[in-house]
Amino acid sequence: MFFKGIKREEKFVRRADLIGRFPELNRKRFRGYNILDPEDHTGIVPELFRSIHGHHQEKFLPLADILARYHLQLLDDHSFFTRYKYKLHIRFIDERTFRELEEVPYQSVRYTDKLYEKLYLRMHILWHNILFESFLVYGSRLENYYILKEWGKGYILLFKIPRQEEWLVMGQFYEKELLIEVANQFCCFIRQLNFKTQNYYLVEHLLLDPECEKPEHPYTISVILPWWSKAVYGREKFEHILRERLPAHLEIHVRWLKVKPFYRFEQLYYAWRRALPTQDEKRIRELSGKLKMVLKEAF
Repeated sequence: MFFKGIKREEKFVRRADLIGRFPELNRKRFRGYNILDPEDHTGIVPELFRSIHGHHQEKFLPLADILARYHLQLLDDHSFFTRYKYKLHIRFIDERTFRELEEVPYQSVRYTDKLYEKLYLRMHILWHNILFESFLVYGSRLENYYILKEWGKGYILLFKIPRQEEWLVMGQFYEKELLIEVANQFCCFIRQLNFKTQNYYLVEHLLLDPECEKPEHPYTISVILPWWSKAVYGREKFEHILRERLPAHLEIHVRWLKVKPFYRFEQLYYAWRRALPTQDEKRIRELSGKLKMVLKEAF
């Protein structure tokens, strides 16, 4: 259920790691976090999902800060294909060319942070310091990459978004073996980036109306997470685990946000968290109102 789409060896490693962390996770099961401490984001739900995927993040960072480590900007698909489509290498492949395409063979890759430095020199899209949302959904799957041989020019690595006409040229190589190696490394990097950017936020609606004597939604919480998380697990799986881990009396609203509203939510959320300990009622009311609007629009 948790490890669909990954190789058998990696599946065993992740399963063993998760089982080894169960005692620690169970001890933290009923632990909350200090809402008045803007740096405290240690909730059991995010930590559980990170453990499932074998990713242990030492510090909880907003999306923009995570991407800044790689000097990357994440765009929504529409912005990418309207503003950057003709600046990058994007092709329409004739149907007669399909018979010349080869699938990229799988190679085992061990991820390190130095991997990105090598990829930056090889992958065209990284030269522009941008990625688009669908990369975080489909870019970690090797079956979406193909090899096209150009006679006398070497080999081209192509990326195809399912149900899209465009083929993105990821890089050109003289050696087929190097193309296969880089393609597997890039898939590994995108997979890790997906895990790192899967930020989960739990917002109690009661906290957005602190002065209300009879709050409209006293037992409602909203769970906010990025839309591209569906690349790792479906909505039904996520919500099943979530409801299993949260108290039964709560009404849970799950919001899957695209990149623009997710950026907006994080900006407001962190500003709201920083305002809470200041007891600046005017500022808190302002930010609470804006957060409620974002949650309402995403419902």
